[in-house]
Formats: sequence, structure tokens, C-alpha cells
Amino acid sequence: MLAPQERDKLDVEAQGFLMFLEQQSVLSPAQRELVLDRVIALDVEEVDVEELKWVILMVLFNQPDQEAAYSWLENLMFDHDESVN
Repeated sequence: MLAPQERDKLDVEAQGFLMFLEQQSVLSPAQRELVLDRVIALDVEEVDVEELKWVILMVLFNQPDQEAAYSWLENLMFDHDESVN
């Protein structure tokens, strides 16, 4: 459950993505709180899902033993199908 300040800062898609990552055990509850802390600290009115992904990557990068979660999210962000002819 997000606090009112957190709901105001994250757009609906970003809120859903954050919940999805926690449900999939990519983020622990403690890591989610770190992400939310960093999001609140951003000097922007609203954070969309693309900006949120960068914040999550930074949090995971700085957490010990989170290489698998970091790689999963990195692949999600940058794995584009370039086989279009």
C-alpha cells in the first residue's frame, strides 16, 4: 500500500509496475521502500514508469547479491526485438 505522497508522485502505470516487481520477488519490501524513498527525493512532479525503471536499476545496482534482479530488469528495459525486416 502506497502512502498518499507516493501515490501522488507515481503515475498509475508506475504504481502497477512497482507492485508487479514486488509480486514477482524482483524487489523485496525493503527494496521497494528504498525505491520509493529515491522517487520522493526526485525534483519532479510525477514519475512515469520509464523513470521508475531507472530508479529501480540504481537501487538494485547498489544492493549486494542482486545481480539476477538487476539483470532481469535490465533485459526488460533494453531487450528489443530487432528482427524486423
